[in-house]
Amino acid sequence: MAYKPLPIGIEDFEKLISKGYYYVDKTLLISELLEKKGEVNLFTRPRRFGKSLNLSMLRYFFEDAGTEEKNADRRGLFCSLQIMKAGDAFLSQMNRYPVIQLSLKSAKQPAWELAYGALKTALEDEYQRHMEILPEIPIEADRLRFQRRLDWDTQYCSLAIPNKEVLHIYKSTVTGWFSANLKKQDLRPLFHALENGDTEKISEELSRLLQESISFYDYAENYYHGFLTGVLQNMPGYRILSNRESGTGRPDLILKTPGLKGRAILLELKTARSYRDMDSLCDTALSQIRDRRYREGLQEEGYREVLSYGICFYQKDCEVKQLS
Repeated sequence: MAYKPLPIGIEDFEKLISKGYYYVDKTLLISELLEKKGEVNLFTRPRRFGKSLNLSMLRYFFEDAGTEEKNADRRGLFCSLQIMKAGDAFLSQMNRYPVIQLSLKSAKQPAWELAYGALKTALEDEYQRHMEILPEIPIEADRLRFQRRLDWDTQYCSLAIPNKEVLHIYKSTVTGWFSANLKKQDLRPLFHALENGDTEKISEELSRLLQESISFYDYAENYYHGFLTGVLQNMPGYRILSNRESGTGRPDLILKTPGLKGRAILLELKTARSYRDMDSLCDTALSQIRDRRYREGLQEEGYREVLSYGICFYQKDCEVKQLS
């Protein structure tokens, strides 16, 4: 018989089944819950006894995934398990409901404020996950209430962040670090350098902040995007825009003074796979600003001074160049 790996640390039912992990069939818990008809159910087990996995299993059974194709995939997860032999009374409940799954594991932070923020993020994720049911909510007041919750991401951050991935990184990583450390930081040298074209100082200050920030093992461009957004939201006299239209494309970040005749600062970000690539990727970022006419787009809006920077990150270092 082929060896099956033990699902150590695996809490997602779909991953466990689809990847062929060893599984002790507990799906008759579904029929037990339906027979008891309890409004509230409490599962008391010691740590590592599969509580989270059971909750994930319940979600994949009961939740309507939004399309028949997705629901068929979910039914396939249970095809060889005991619940499929339990009868139509139970199988008729499969893929019928929106399911909200929350875990307090998301709130394992060292301070109450960080834990509270993590729980908010988890709630937002659930709202976003159920966005497709919005048109089906029959009561107008409930539909509006749900929509307000979906819009809360923007209200919470008061930033123009381009997508959910960057937003999640910003709130779970950058917000946590800044809430604990920002008051200790003097960001004025960085802000002054950005306004005066001092690329060496910009690089020095950003590298210092990265060195002092929390460790992060997936140094993707979205991480640096969220990190820099968090830093620059505190720059006095500017509002920050992320991935907004300018010229014929979308620069990563734009800092604008309130008046159109003031100053704008363009930031195009790149991530290097090795330290040796940083210089050339800065040049690539500047070429993108020039070729896609980001600067001209802002000048056409009326901004008299537009500073343009190409910034390349490699782990906790960065290099900065300015477009002349």
